[in-house]
Amino acid sequence: MTPEMRLTLAAVIGSWVMVGATIWSIWAQSKNAHKSLSVQIAFELDKQWDSSEMRRARQKLATLLLDKKPVSDYRVLDLFEKVGLYANQRDVDEYKVYSAFSDLTEYYWIAGQSAIKVAREETRGRDYYVDFESLYKKVLARQAKETGKPEGPLSPEDIRGFLTEEKTLSD
Repeated sequence: MTPEMRLTLAAVIGSWVMVGATIWSIWAQSKNAHKSLSVQIAFELDKQWDSSEMRRARQKLATLLLDKKPVSDYRVLDLFEKVGLYANQRDVDEYKVYSAFSDLTEYYWIAGQSAIKVAREETRGRDYYVDFESLYKKVLARQAKETGKPEGPLSPEDIRGFLTEEKTLSD
């Protein structure tokens, strides 16, 4: 092999090494950006959940559900739909969702069944709140996996107690 051929071969190999390094760098940056976005989404969901506006919506919803009155403000249930959507699309880390929203998901899914049924009937869409429903099922599956036994549904007394606490939230 001539010196020119060796030099050409070295240049080709070097180019391929640079291509590989570039691809790896892009992959690493993409992974870091996704992680950063996941943290930001989780932070924003937490912030929204604890906002004064949402606390008032939670109080109002809890009052309506306890009094078995029609629900007209779906902001709380819509937030769970959004959390479920982000979780299903893997835009937010499952652990972050589970640690922040698992118990709340369970309580609000069960407590909100009548309102969800009405929303589905009014929109003629069974797919209304499907991401919330999916989140609820994931929460139950994770609880079963962690405890080694399936969790039963919360009792009506548990739901009433939870809604009573939500009803007394302060801004």
